[in-house]
Amino acid sequence: MKTLLDYFKRPIPQAEGFSPYRFPGPVVHLPVTVAFLLLGVYLCADFRLLCPLVVVYLIMGLYVGRDVAIYAHFNPLILLAMIVLLGLGCGFSRQIRDALAAVKSDVGEGFVGVSIGFTAVAIVLFLLHVRRLSKPSE
Repeated sequence: MKTLLDYFKRPIPQAEGFSPYRFPGPVVHLPVTVAFLLLGVYLCADFRLLCPLVVVYLIMGLYVGRDVAIYAHFNPLILLAMIVLLGLGCGFSRQIRDALAAVKSDVGEGFVGVSIGFTAVAIVLFLLHVRRLSKPSE
């Protein structure tokens, strides 16, 4: 249990000395965190009872962003992919927003169920990720 709680000690690691977070840390961490936050707002903000789940998306984004930033330190292709995705996301932001709004209007009242289901799956996947990274190395 202690190793599981150790995972949550630092959502933003220190970038002192030789740290895998030093480069490209914030360049990757911030966009992943913002993407999770925007996904949470899109899925949950329209429904009063689901609004607290936006905080869950923020927490998941902080920790997944940290992990992806550390992986990007060891694999520059992840950094390159992040830069390309950022460029595409910024270039097509209006089209993405319109497509998501169309999906929301097509589903209608059932979108609450979609939001709850997607959030439950995201939380389970995040907890599996944490569990995998928290296991002691053998």
